[in-house]
Amino acid sequence: MEAARATDLPETFADLFAGIDPGDRAEVEQIFVKLTDHLGINAGRTFGRLAAGQPLYEALGLPRAALDLLYQRGFGWLALERFDRAEPLFRALCLLCPGKSEYWLGLGIAAGASGKAEVARATFDQLRASRPDWGALAFHELAFHQRAGRWDEAAEALRRFDKSDRSDLAPAALREVERLRALLTARPSNGEAKERT
Repeated sequence: MEAARATDLPETFADLFAGIDPGDRAEVEQIFVKLTDHLGINAGRTFGRLAAGQPLYEALGLPRAALDLLYQRGFGWLALERFDRAEPLFRALCLLCPGKSEYWLGLGIAAGASGKAEVARATFDQLRASRPDWGALAFHELAFHQRAGRWDEAAEALRRFDKSDRSDLAPAALREVERLRALLTARPSNGEAKERT
């Protein structure tokens, strides 16, 4: 199954409902209400908020601070290299607030580090479509491709990084880019490698 691209994904549930017959929408609402009725939420009101374009966390009445806490915890797990713990948190964040790039970046990092290359690639592609000059994205793509030994793709990510806005990157990330740049520079090109064999 081919991974979805950024332009294929709705930003909100309202986008998802665009173009759906009103009768079908009413049927989806009835199913939603039946499925969520036991949760103690006003499912009809929640569905209406979703259909009006509110992100899921707002439609459910969750405070923004709850998302901030999940985000901090997700990056805490990434720092500890517990990608199995980080990935579900970032998946939840992406569902709760799909328009937040940082949540998608966390998902891509966790998925890539845990060997889910297709998920990571789709996530990074989606982000690049919406934020092509984001230095943090280019940095994490560079590291992802380098770890997997995809040197041509790593070199392309490095070129994007060099053209990107790096104002939000920590000095440690900039040092890591220089280390990865040295690795890429020291590697023979494909043509040179073939001549040696």
